[in-house]
Amino acid sequence: MREDFFRVGHFFQLACCAIALSACATTARDAKPAGGRASCPTLQLRFVIDKKYDARTLFGMLHQNDPAGLASRSAAMGLEKDFAQRIHDAPDYAGVSDEISRIVDARYAEVAPKLEAARAEYEKLWAPLVEGFSGVVTATTQHCWFHPTPETLYTDVVSAFHPGISDWYGNTVATKYDLPAESKRRILAHEIVLSQIFHAIRKYHPKSEISDWRVWALSEISTVWILNDSRLHAYWPDSPTQGYFAHSNYPQLAVLEEELQPVFSRRTSFRAYMDEAVARVGKIEEARLTTRK
Repeated sequence: MREDFFRVGHFFQLACCAIALSACATTARDAKPAGGRASCPTLQLRFVIDKKYDARTLFGMLHQNDPAGLASRSAAMGLEKDFAQRIHDAPDYAGVSDEISRIVDARYAEVAPKLEAARAEYEKLWAPLVEGFSGVVTATTQHCWFHPTPETLYTDVVSAFHPGISDWYGNTVATKYDLPAESKRRILAHEIVLSQIFHAIRKYHPKSEISDWRVWALSEISTVWILNDSRLHAYWPDSPTQGYFAHSNYPQLAVLEEELQPVFSRRTSFRAYMDEAVARVGKIEEARLTTRK
């Protein structure tokens, strides 16, 4: 859940990147990820428009204590701060459901044709990327995708509100309809990888050992490094690679990012990296990770 800064990539860069990703996909099919399987199925993506999801997650995102801060979150969603504060302070969904319905209905009436155009653009942008992207992620995390039935499927809701939402315990993410083309690649990639890492950490480290918010912090930081793979650079050329979180919606993660960078770089396996990262983040007060400075 975050915003990035991008520039328009060059066609030549993307063509070269597609060749590199094709080679990466072949390597991933020959790799042996955790679990003893000889290869990982390629990620499958579907893009949908879901008004009920937008309404439900609008409440969820504004009602929680967001690490990005309520002002930043409401601005990114194109909502008035006063409205966001009322949602945040409401005791439950029922008390604000009518107001949320009015906001969602008005936004959908305004942007409905743009949502469908954006859904088609997402499909077009991801068609040449998904196989190689899948190979990079599964090879780096040494885990196949965590939702293999009925196929290795993630659903991206092309949202009228949300710049980016991951899914800690499922396989439905969201990205906004009006993002620039590079952001449609990079932010969606971020939400999917964040979800994959969250699942991977949870496979070995239960809630009794590490809280969800600490897992989120590790997942946010680790995602940036995975997406910095050279085979993916041309798809998001302007995304910062050093000191990333100092310039993000989550500047409070910058210190942990600096601490974990050498752990990630010298890892002998992704599992070993996760284990050490979990031990280190467990020593940090949770509020320091979830409160924007």
